[in-house]
Formats: sequence, structure tokens, C-alpha cells
Amino acid sequence: MNTFQIVLLSVFGFFILGALILFATVKGTSNGTIPIVLWGTVPKSDFTQAVDSFNTATGSKLAITYVEKREDTFDQDLIQALADRKGPDAVLLPQDMIIRYQSKIAFIPYTSFSARDFQNTFIDEAGLYSTNQGTIAFPFSVDPLVMYWNKDTFFGAGVALPPQTWDQFYNIATKFTQKDKAGNIVQSGLALGEYSNITHAKEIISALLMQAGTPIVNTDNLGNYRSALSDSPANTTPPAESALRFYTEFSNPAKTDYSWNRSLDDSLNMFAAGDLAVYFGLASDYASIKEKNPNLNFDIATLPQPLGATKKITYGKMNAFAVLNSSGNVNGTFQTLNSLFGSQFASTWATTEKIAPARKDLLVVKQSDAANQQVYYNSALISQGWLDPNMPQSNMVFEQMIDGITSGADTISAAVLNASQQLQGLIKSQ
Repeated sequence: MNTFQIVLLSVFGFFILGALILFATVKGTSNGTIPIVLWGTVPKSDFTQAVDSFNTATGSKLAITYVEKREDTFDQDLIQALADRKGPDAVLLPQDMIIRYQSKIAFIPYTSFSARDFQNTFIDEAGLYSTNQGTIAFPFSVDPLVMYWNKDTFFGAGVALPPQTWDQFYNIATKFTQKDKAGNIVQSGLALGEYSNITHAKEIISALLMQAGTPIVNTDNLGNYRSALSDSPANTTPPAESALRFYTEFSNPAKTDYSWNRSLDDSLNMFAAGDLAVYFGLASDYASIKEKNPNLNFDIATLPQPLGATKKITYGKMNAFAVLNSSGNVNGTFQTLNSLFGSQFASTWATTEKIAPARKDLLVVKQSDAANQQVYYNSALISQGWLDPNMPQSNMVFEQMIDGITSGADTISAAVLNASQQLQGLIKSQ
């Protein structure tokens, strides 16, 4: 062989050897043997059980050290750990932390997983994890907002089925709310109107706002996040105002449908005690209700919709696997988590937590509904969310907005405008 042929064969040999080494490396680590540390707020026992079940079913050997963190301190703990260079390799990222942690995430390029494949695989709400630069995280579960209703209360009043539209709740509030001789509420038809003692008040308000047509936060023409809370079509009232007018209606003592005030117990406790006819809560609340009162005769239905609505919407609390760019082994972390991106683990986790997977292929499979899964799955398909710039701070914004209206300190329009400006300030501070 001449010199050119020898050089050419040497080059080919080099690339073939490199390919074989790469293949062997990927093959040897695709079963998740690279150990990683993962932080999240879901119970450690549940996550460990789901991973163990997955390993047993698939023969995988996922080496994941899961660290459970409290939801109210997760943000502070992670920021401190990253500052000390002792952070985890990956986190379970809910959609309300996307803006806050976007700069700390290792994006998945669309060349690896196309935008079309992402859209075809996951529910519409998962689009919150998509950006122009790539995918922030792979969603695996959604905890949708649903409606719990007390069957004994309804049947005792001659009502066989729960309401499907919000306009029916004026009658529900009047029919089911009971007061003592002093005018104190002893049984409520529904818990709307206040904030501090309504479990998931922010989620309920968010659902009403999105049903009314308000995205709460969106992007401008340059792709920058902005508050859309006070937006309105030309020469019309902002949709947020009608949503809040309905929400606060039921805490006004001057109204015939008055059914809630801030002196009452927490709405979850009220429902579990049998003193609340309708409770709006997450699918994951089912276990808490059963634990508080195993004998309560209740059922679950999808969240009511506006009368005449052409698109059904509820709020969904999503979780997704996100790899931190500070990880000492970004590629290895992706390889370990790769197995959990699929339908097998998503199905296992949904069964463990009694919630819903975020994958369309799983949600369209009809459920036996022995554990209300069909309601959860139907609700997951219509779930939506919004990009919260700072969850603890925005909670205060929402609470001040509601308190301002119910106390009479602000008009509804002023409360919406103030809240929108405060959200914009939170966005700019990120």
C-alpha cells in the first residue's frame, strides 16, 4: 500500500475505534448505572418505591440517591447548595419554578428530541418546558385540580349529580349553606371568596383566570416574559376581572349566595368533616381526605367550566426531570434519567401517587376507575399552568389581590392592575 492508503486506513481505524469505545460506554451506562443525586419535594418513600418497582419490572439498575426537600425551603436549600458547589445533579422541577431556575438547567437540544416529538408525547401544559433553545425538562406527572363533592349532602337535598358549569354554583351555595341563629355559617355549599383558609386558593384562582382567557404570564415579541394579568381585548374589560368578580362573590355577606368567610376552618378540613358540600382540590388530596375521615361518602368530578366554553381547562401541577448544568457529569445524569422519561416509569409513578402521567399515550388508555384514575386522566388532558416568576412572592401577590377586593380596600380593576404590576416586578427581578 502506498502512503496515502496507509494514512487513510489509519484515520478510518481511529474513528472506528472511537465509535466502538463510545458505543461500549453508552451501552454500559444506558441502564442507569451512573450514580446521581436527585432533589425533589415528593415523598422519598414513594419515589424509592417507584424506582424499585421500575428496576424490578425492567431489569434496570438505576443508581439514584433521592433527597426529599420541604416545599417551603426547597428554593433556599438549592440556592445555598449551588453556591457551596454541593448541589444535586438533577431536580424534580415543577412548572412554577421554570423561570426561576431556567439559567441553572442544562437544556436538551431539539436535535436530540425534536419539538414535534415533545408536543406529540406530552400534554399541552408540558409546553411550558419548551423554549427557543431547547427543552428545559421532561415532564412525567401532573396533579390536576378536580372537584370533590359530598354525596350524602347532595342526595339529602335531592340533587343527584354535581354541577358541571360555574353558573350552577349560585344555587349550590344558596341550597347547601346553613347558618345558625346568630348568622354564623355552620355548613357551606362551597369554599370560594377568601384566600388564607382556602386550600389551593392560588390554583383555583389560576384555573378561573385561564378559563376566562388570561394566561397570567406570557412572552412578548422578543421572547421576554411579561405579566398578562391585566391584559384585555380592545375596548373590553380584562377577563381577569370577571373571574375575580365570580370568585369573591361567595364571601360577600350582602349576597344571597354568601357561603364562606375567613373565620371558618381550612376548606380541606371542612370537607373532610362533612361540613362543606364541594371542595376544589388536587387529585393528590384524595389520600388526605380518606385519612381524615375514612367514612366520608364523597366522589370526584372534573373541575366545572364556564357556561358555553368551547375549550375545557383546569389547573395542573406538573413535575419534570431537569438536569442542572452545575452537575459534575451532565451527560451521565441524562443517561441515568433517560429511562425515567418513558412511559414505564410515568405509569408506575402515577399509580404510586394516585395522580396522572403527563404522557398522552398513557392518558388515552381507558381506566377501570377503581381509584378515580379516569377522572384524573381526563383532567390531566385539559390541564394548563403558567410561568410563575417566584412562587412564594406571587402567593403574597394573589393573597393581597383577593384581600383587597373582599375588604373593600380596592376595586376589582385596581386589584388586578396592582397584582399585574407586582408580577411584572417579580419577573424583572429574576
